[in-house]
Amino acid sequence: MSSKNHFNDVAPEWDRLRQSYFSEAVREKAIAIAQVQPGKLAADLGAGTGFITEALVHHGLRVIAVDQSEAMLSEMQKKFAGVQGIAYRPGDAEQLPIEDASVDYVFANAYLHNVEHPLKAIREIARILKPGGKAVVTYLDERSYKFLPTEQRDRWLDFKREDVRRWFVEAGLKNIRVDCLDENCCTNSPCGCEEATISVLIATGMKGDGKAATSYPYATYLDIKYPSLTVIDLPALIQACKDRWYNQTLCQVNDSVVRLGIVQGEYHWHKHDNDDEFFFVLEGRFIIDLETHSVELRPWQGFVVPKGVVHRTRAAERCIILMVETSTIIPTGDDNGVNV
Repeated sequence: MSSKNHFNDVAPEWDRLRQSYFSEAVREKAIAIAQVQPGKLAADLGAGTGFITEALVHHGLRVIAVDQSEAMLSEMQKKFAGVQGIAYRPGDAEQLPIEDASVDYVFANAYLHNVEHPLKAIREIARILKPGGKAVVTYLDERSYKFLPTEQRDRWLDFKREDVRRWFVEAGLKNIRVDCLDENCCTNSPCGCEEATISVLIATGMKGDGKAATSYPYATYLDIKYPSLTVIDLPALIQACKDRWYNQTLCQVNDSVVRLGIVQGEYHWHKHDNDDEFFFVLEGRFIIDLETHSVELRPWQGFVVPKGVVHRTRAAERCIILMVETSTIIPTGDDNGVNV
């Protein structure tokens, strides 16, 4: 039986079945991460009977609900009879019935596992997003439960996080993040002899505005400010700094250098193929985004990012850090790193 026929058959029972798979906390966290604004237009892909749509409408958004199953959409229309601001459209993941650059947000919960070509599906998501629009995809982590493809008619059992990130990049999305949502999907096998508990992941990205960005608009100074046998005066440098993202080499110690960072904002995603980096916070709150999670550092805390690890650094408010790295490192990343 195809996944479409399966979902047509289970549509009348889907609200009850869904409760054992995804809790309401999943949609609330996804919506919070997207920072939705009332009055905007969102697409809910693989909408089912309206799990995500219900919350979006509650937050004041208009919604285009798309599903391959007409029976699901029919149940959804009954459920939301009289509710304004919802358009119901049957459609395929690789040819969405939505105009180019027309929606502010795209939500897709438990969607990727049922599409034939995930990359094409994500490219369709990027196509329908307005410039600056956000994609929010929630899906299940890698899993080894063999009964799930049979029970849920999933085309795909496993997605590696790096693959999902790569698909977002290839679709042209920016500011990509793939992380754990700290929620689980729980279900039992039809025979009741096996229980599956699987972590729910979230992948987010933003559609660019099409404008060419200035390469690395950061104030980076690689000259050695303080030679050996010289007192290093940080307060004077900090007081004189007017830049929002400032990086100054302070001194060299053997093959490494110590750098001062005065940062506020967000650096681009990048990596260093041959060099580790050490970050140490003197003042403020400093966040290091990795592909799987984020690390938050407070004053007098440090962290090493190993070579080859894709990362992004950011600070919501002015933060002062020290960095230790090899003197030959390219601060902006090797081969432009992963500029997503």
